[in-house]
Amino acid sequence: MNLFIKKYYLPVCLVLINIIIKTIFIASESISHDEPFTIYHAQFDFWNIIHYLKNYNNPPLYELLLHFWIKLFGISAFAVRFLPMLFSSFSVWFIYKIGERFFDRNTGLIASLLFTFSTMQIWYAHDSRVYSLFLLLTLVSFFLFFKLLQEQQLSKINSFCLILVNVFILYAHYFGFFILLLEALIVFVWFLKNKNILYSFVKIILVILVFYIPQIIVLFDRFFMSAKNGTWLKVPSGLESLYNMIWSFTNAPVVAVMAIILLLVGFSKFLVFAKFKIENPFVKYVTIWFLFPFFFMFFVSYKIPMFLDRYLIFITPAFYLLLAISIKYLFQKKNMYYALSILLIGAFVVSSSFNPNKKRLIKETVDFIKSKKHNNTIVLVCAPDFMPSFVYYYNLDHFKAIDQLSEYGKMEQLMNSENVYFINRLDSTIYNKMNTFNEIIYLDAGADFSVPNNSIKNDLTNKYEIKEEQFFYELFNVYVFDSSKLISPN
Repeated sequence: MNLFIKKYYLPVCLVLINIIIKTIFIASESISHDEPFTIYHAQFDFWNIIHYLKNYNNPPLYELLLHFWIKLFGISAFAVRFLPMLFSSFSVWFIYKIGERFFDRNTGLIASLLFTFSTMQIWYAHDSRVYSLFLLLTLVSFFLFFKLLQEQQLSKINSFCLILVNVFILYAHYFGFFILLLEALIVFVWFLKNKNILYSFVKIILVILVFYIPQIIVLFDRFFMSAKNGTWLKVPSGLESLYNMIWSFTNAPVVAVMAIILLLVGFSKFLVFAKFKIENPFVKYVTIWFLFPFFFMFFVSYKIPMFLDRYLIFITPAFYLLLAISIKYLFQKKNMYYALSILLIGAFVVSSSFNPNKKRLIKETVDFIKSKKHNNTIVLVCAPDFMPSFVYYYNLDHFKAIDQLSEYGKMEQLMNSENVYFINRLDSTIYNKMNTFNEIIYLDAGADFSVPNNSIKNDLTNKYEIKEEQFFYELFNVYVFDSSKLISPN
């Protein structure tokens, strides 16, 4: 028992600290961004989740897990975010274990604390999306993969676990292929002559790809769609984008600068004094884990934009490990080592936010509209993609009223019955409906971004008198028009 406590008390404490920190404000921000989309689709039955999601940009694993979770716990903000919170919190276990096993205990502890007090990690722990699951699976995969490299073989149970975890990664996110690519890169660069590792790894990869066959066509379809039509992201803006990404990993500009200096000075010392000789080979592997996707996705983003923090969440553990490794490499004296470690951890703690602002006041926006709406009011919302977000707070029963044969048909029908319409532009049908109401409420939910040149607000303003308008940071504009008072043309 004493041996068990000695071995596991620290990672257990780290997990508990993460759970506490990431649960305090878990439901304080509105369900927003892509969360309503995920929660809504998770209510469909198993095969319809797979069917509908093949047309979107993520494989279905997280929605399938959430499907069974919400059957037990419902779809409140607390319930749907508790699952990703657990994924994020248990990730710290594997960060610590990778650091402890392949480097040393202090490296694992420092990297774990940097992860724990990263605002970005707390943000995604509060986000009912796939990213915290993607992170956890990545860590488990690298832990088992590093064991293979260290021991030069894996037991049958560990081999099975590595196969299963990597299959889950591929069904969780299309960027899961980066994990296989990184592991293959390490094997084929440094272990090509090691038959035990090479054969074991090739067999594992082949089995993984066999299990992925059902998703191959969907993968290529989504890839060519992105290549052809592009993404909603903008191309990077040079070094500024690289700096901003490090900033997102480290909470604040001053902490980002500290981290960059630490890594650059450590690398400079390595070049000058070590002359590319690395005593611990796992330093190379963790460096590849971080640097290759970081710069590869940056340069590819000039053609197909993808340089976004959530898409890079799988490299953040390597970043925190490299910071811990750099401190130890630069400062051999214990006093300096501990002082700089405490300084960096303290900077993360002071700059972190346990309640990251999602900048989407959806609940407040919908509550305002409901307070203004009466029997003779029609509500227009642009864009239609905002429907699940709006309905989640407008009428939760409508949000839960799933028709398995129609993705959004039932929801739209129920909202139309309450005189709420989700539109791309004003057409004759909408104009005819508006003529039967004395008041129009128009919600611009990022309309210019979602539906460029829609001209809805201008068309309404040119025809009707505005009674009231309200802005909800940072995206939502609500306009209340008196449709009984037409504006005379000049």
